[in-house]
Amino acid sequence: MSGIALVLMLALRNWCSLLLVMLNLPFALVGGVAAVLLGGADLSLGSLVGFATLFGITLRNAIMLVSHWEHLIGHEAMA
Repeated sequence: MSGIALVLMLALRNWCSLLLVMLNLPFALVGGVAAVLLGGADLSLGSLVGFATLFGITLRNAIMLVSHWEHLIGHEAMA
């Protein structure tokens, strides 16, 4: 986990942005577990691979959102 945080810190260069990105992971976990429970499925190897994919997609979307926000603030001079 600390290795992922270090790489993200190098990419984002801001502690607040890193915190925003990392706060998305628990929400993705809760949503994934709720979907498994509501769907009546078991926790299998396939669903664990799905959780790993979910975390990757969540991180990618959060990084893209934060970088676009920083672009709007820095280059487009938006509030």
